[in-house]
Amino acid sequence: MKVTIPTNVEELITLGNNIVKKEQALGVKSNYTPEELAELQSKLVTANDANTKQKELTKQAKELTLTRDNALGLTKKTSVNQPGNVKFFVTGLRDVLLGKNKTNPKILGEWGYDVIEDSGSGKKPPVK
Repeated sequence: MKVTIPTNVEELITLGNNIVKKEQALGVKSNYTPEELAELQSKLVTANDANTKQKELTKQAKELTLTRDNALGLTKKTSVNQPGNVKFFVTGLRDVLLGKNKTNPKILGEWGYDVIEDSGSGKKPPVK
């Protein structure tokens, strides 16, 4: 026979709460001292509150990530040709600067662009 302890957060909190109820119902025959039972209850409240907050923050993080990615133009729905995102502006300026600096594209580095010199050998430049 085997008695397992859950590793799932909600299941472990539920088990802990069930134990508290059972031990309270046992009264003086409880397997825990009143101090141990109080500590268990306190830890369960802390764990449950943190779990609830973690779920809320995870949801907020997902929403904020989508907002960020939309503004940057990094979602699958956006393209560099779609106005209104950072990628559109950055790509547009790159194209303008390349047009103005055909003989010296390295100058784009002054704007912060990463200019990679292609040796024409067909080999990819080393990854830094």
